[in-house]
Amino acid sequence: MAALGRSLARAAREGAKAAALGLGRRIAHRAAEGRGPVARFSTIPGTKAVPLGSIGPIGPDRLPVYVDWNKFGAVTPVQDQGNCGGCWAFSCTALIEAANFFSTKKLLKLSEQHLIDANDLRNYGCDGGSIGEGLDYVVKNGGQLLEKDYPYVGVQCPAKRITAFGVTIDGYETFQGLNEIALKMLVASGPVAATVGVDESFLDYQYSGVGKVLDGHNYSLEEMRRLENQLSILIIGYGETIFGEKFWLVKSSHGGELMLIARENGKAGGAFGIANHLRVVHKNSANGLVTVKTDKDMGVSPRVQSCVKSHFSQLPFIEFLLSSLVSPHCVQSCVTALHP
Repeated sequence: MAALGRSLARAAREGAKAAALGLGRRIAHRAAEGRGPVARFSTIPGTKAVPLGSIGPIGPDRLPVYVDWNKFGAVTPVQDQGNCGGCWAFSCTALIEAANFFSTKKLLKLSEQHLIDANDLRNYGCDGGSIGEGLDYVVKNGGQLLEKDYPYVGVQCPAKRITAFGVTIDGYETFQGLNEIALKMLVASGPVAATVGVDESFLDYQYSGVGKVLDGHNYSLEEMRRLENQLSILIIGYGETIFGEKFWLVKSSHGGELMLIARENGKAGGAFGIANHLRVVHKNSANGLVTVKTDKDMGVSPRVQSCVKSHFSQLPFIEFLLSSLVSPHCVQSCVTALHP
């Protein structure tokens, strides 16, 4: 395992931006703790080896040639968010579910509705928000409830003041402006939340392009900050098709199926800027009873959001992904805020 840690650290140094952020040290540390890809080969209770087809053999870059954390058992099924622009809550929740799985060996379905209702001053419910703010909320609240205790309804409602079993996290890390080599190292160690820039081809793919590898513009971090349309996703693996097309395996919250996004296509930041804004979660603390508290309950100051109408408002198939809604006259959206 020490050799794996040294290999990952050496690979991280090959990506200058990753090394600058200490990514190599982080992955080496995860490997030393037994949380790297090789350490997970026999971590599912009742099995003698990694589930078939979930982690490939180690390649020349000292990483698995393919990874599928969905087949491994670390990812809950895709849930369609409907007309609620809460992609930030779905990505945040899926990331915590995976972190909890690797910590406890149990896959629990958590409540997006808990975040949509209670993270109400720093995020905007069904009107868009930030994965980072959602993770901040879970840390401050002391955890996130299960879906069965706080089910999804697809609209923002007054927070339910209930206490029930929930999942905790200890913190998270944000990585900006990475390359796809660094992203591959992160995904080899577990699912990664990402924010991508989207266009009509991306939106159309979620409903009619399943099974194909989707390529797109490599939005820079600055371009993404100016974009009206961004989407929060969870990267749950990578691989290559029988035709030699490299892809990222992506869980979104639309359409009900996993997506394949082009990988290592020579574009800085990757297709749709997939490597530009990433988050991973740390979890070591035990789970237990969690009481739902709102941002206001915890004395959190609000974040300002403006309403901007979109020229896409006449296209019903992408209404959920348009610019921010403050008044009921604005189009519902899934705008993800890019900030620390």
